[in-house]
Amino acid sequence: MSTEETQAIIDSLVFKKRHTDACQTDNALTEWQPLSDKRKRCSCPYWSCGVHDRAEGFKRKSTGEISLERAKDVVRLRLDTGNRTARLEDATGTPIPDAIADFMVYTRDGGAAESTLKKYQTLMDQLKAFADWKGLRYLHELSQDRVEEFRRNGDGRQKTP
Repeated sequence: MSTEETQAIIDSLVFKKRHTDACQTDNALTEWQPLSDKRKRCSCPYWSCGVHDRAEGFKRKSTGEISLERAKDVVRLRLDTGNRTARLEDATGTPIPDAIADFMVYTRDGGAAESTLKKYQTLMDQLKAFADWKGLRYLHELSQDRVEEFRRNGDGRQKTP
C-alpha cells in the first residue's frame, strides 16, 4: 500500500478514547465521551473507528496508545505491514517474561516452600499465557482492568462474556 493510500485511510478514520470503568466513574463519563479541557487527562487508549479495509467494512479497533500521535502511528504501521496486531516498539519497560523470572527467583531465594513455588509457577504460566493472548509485552501494560480480566477468567485464556 502506498504512503498516499495509507494517509488517506488514516485521514478518514476517527480516533476516540474508550474510557475504562474506573475512568468513567472517576470523571462521570460515558464509555466514548470525550474529556472536557477542565478535567484531568486520562490514560484510556485511543480506538480507530471507520473503514480500515473495504473487505471488513466499518470497525472499531484499539490502538493501545494513549497519545493521539502514537495511535495514528500504530494504525499506519498496521496498514503498511498488513499485521492487524502490530504494535510500536517501546524501548522502555520491563518485559513480562523477565518480570516473571525475577519474581520466581526472588520467591525461591526468599525460602518459599516447594508447594508454594509450584503454585506461583502455575499462576505465572497462566499470566504469561494471558499476556500472550492479549498481546501484552511489557509489565506497564498490565493495567488494573487487565488484571481484573485475568482474575475473572481463571486461567486467563477464556474469553470474557
